[in-house]
Amino acid sequence: MPMRPTTSVLIVLLLLLPAAFSADITKYLEPGENITSQDTFVVDAVAYTLVYIDDEPVFLLDGSGEIITNPDIVGRVVNAYFTELYYPTDAEIEALRTDFEDYDFSRNDGDYFPGYRVDPTVFPGYVVPYYMVDREMGYEEEGCRMAMYLHQFPCTNETDCSTTALFMCNELGDAIGCSNLEDILPDVMDFSLSSNDLTDKMNTIFNLLDRMDSRNIRTSLNDMKAYIPEIKEDEEKIEDSRFQMPRSGEKCPECLGICPPMKIDSAHLDNANAKIDAMLEKTELLGDYESLGLTMVAAANTRIFIAESNAAREYYNSIYRPLRERGQATVADARALLLVVSNISVNMDANRIDALIAKTDADLAAGNFSQVNASMDELRAKTNRLAEAIPGQWGIYNSTEDARAEASLSLFILETSNLNDEQAALASTLSARKKNLDRSFVEGLSPERYLEIRGGYMNITAAAEPIVQSVYSGNTYLSPLRAAARSTNEGVESLVVAVQPMDRVEKGNLSEFAPLMLSALSFFSLGSLLTFAFLFFFARSAKASRVAMFVGFIFLGLGLLVAGGVSAGAYFTLKGSSSDADFTEYRTSLADSSHVSILVETEGVSAGAAEAMKACAQTMAAELSPRQVNVYDKTDGDCITSQNTTLGECYNSIEEPIITLRYSALQTRPEFSVVFVDNAIFTGDEEYFEACEVAQMLAVPVDAAPEAAAGNETNETWNWGIE
Repeated sequence: MPMRPTTSVLIVLLLLLPAAFSADITKYLEPGENITSQDTFVVDAVAYTLVYIDDEPVFLLDGSGEIITNPDIVGRVVNAYFTELYYPTDAEIEALRTDFEDYDFSRNDGDYFPGYRVDPTVFPGYVVPYYMVDREMGYEEEGCRMAMYLHQFPCTNETDCSTTALFMCNELGDAIGCSNLEDILPDVMDFSLSSNDLTDKMNTIFNLLDRMDSRNIRTSLNDMKAYIPEIKEDEEKIEDSRFQMPRSGEKCPECLGICPPMKIDSAHLDNANAKIDAMLEKTELLGDYESLGLTMVAAANTRIFIAESNAAREYYNSIYRPLRERGQATVADARALLLVVSNISVNMDANRIDALIAKTDADLAAGNFSQVNASMDELRAKTNRLAEAIPGQWGIYNSTEDARAEASLSLFILETSNLNDEQAALASTLSARKKNLDRSFVEGLSPERYLEIRGGYMNITAAAEPIVQSVYSGNTYLSPLRAAARSTNEGVESLVVAVQPMDRVEKGNLSEFAPLMLSALSFFSLGSLLTFAFLFFFARSAKASRVAMFVGFIFLGLGLLVAGGVSAGAYFTLKGSSSDADFTEYRTSLADSSHVSILVETEGVSAGAAEAMKACAQTMAAELSPRQVNVYDKTDGDCITSQNTTLGECYNSIEEPIITLRYSALQTRPEFSVVFVDNAIFTGDEEYFEACEVAQMLAVPVDAAPEAAAGNETNETWNWGIE
């Protein structure tokens, strides 16, 4: 057996270890494999490293870290190393031999006749085993053989055994009750053949032990183990022979009584079997080093191929990874688009990219590189085409969204403005057309259908343009008057609040009667002035004719009518800037504020509608950014904040300007007030708040005005300031 490394050899090993461990062994691994250990050792003053993958020794490296592919070297080196590690010690082998010797000796240890010994030399042809030379052989199995005349007449087959049985009948017929050799022939054969076979097998085992070395130890141990069940069968037949005497304390009517009782100690055999199992487990890696070398070199060549494949895989992956990532990202964009826009070409390209990625992944994993270049070329082309198509498809959908937003804004302006009957009728018709389009405008339509719907929205916007322009023109004309009215209302509010502080409810009440009070005051003022002028004129002309007086009364009456008209105009103007403001005025107020309060009135509202109202409030908050927006849920008169804290009475607790969302089965016009209470009230049903188009209206810049559309069949849109 190889000797263990000496001190000088160990020094050489330590010097060579860095080179062995610096090798890139991972290149020889398949995906999912792990190097569990590396044994570096020295054989014949040369350092080697044995690599274990998943706890199995797979290949051998030389001192420079290269795989050895010479089977003679691999077999010799690995066998020497395994022999040093795993081959049983002399003491272990000797202990196994002793178990077999003790078992064999127990066949003739004289258990039932202590002190009675048989001289082996009286047995013709009997060779005393070397391990029995110094032992006194008792009268047992060999004594039985002598009693049955097996040394004079060996029984090795049926013919020979018949001769033995005949002789026994002649010599021992009366003692054993034999009148016909057939009476004892089966028993003679069972004992003799089993005894002979047991002796042969024990001799074979001792021969295997004598010849056992590191190359044949596995075969030898397995052969020994295979004999043990057969030996036990022979043992059983010997111990059950009819020719023996009954054992002490036993009754045996069938016993013939010419042999001593025979008892073989099978515990020694069990001990030997256990030692063989331990040695087989320990010597699992030992064997014929030529075969071992060929096996490991085959594995080494496979590992070299794996290393080459890994290098090729890494090369392809360096090109493929960015293509794969871009392809997956583009497919993800396409899947998001396909949730909104139905497009067969986009779907086919996305599916093909997925298939190409799956195929290329599988080819690279399996080392099938022949089609990788073609797959990558197609993947690149399909990804480029899909990436180019996606923005255009989104553009169609988004332009339809923009067209709907433009139409919504146009109708919203009309709904929040004072229109004549003809204008109101047209606005109602356009609103009905838009609702039909809104029902058609769902996700998953084809691009062609989206373009058709977009054209419908653009037609609505174009039809509403003249009225929208007139509304803006009217607002421009009336803006000085409304500005003056607003200043008047603000003055009244400041004066009243200075005299008597008011809460928000009281201010709201004040906004209702303040315009009426001011218009009445203006009428009485103008009427008093006209009456005073009339009386003053006729008081100076005491002799005025009846005609002059009649004319004077006519002028007085006309003056009072004019005063009434002025007062009425003042009332509507003042009311328009207080409790009945328009959208533009409210947006002007909103633009000047850095914060907004959104009040969601969910009292008595169904769960679905309440969720739609709250979601709409969050959408509004996003559109009103970067203002500070606080959303409140009004329940039972109290406000619940987003932090789940409860404020006092809602209406008087939150800051202005306020946007109020109120549920109603019937949608009504939004209400705006900007002086006494800065508030906008939007009322609608669950569908109204789910659409939440008003959020976009609040985000429109105050000075946004519609520009003329270039036509319904082009991509041009009106600029309402919506991004």
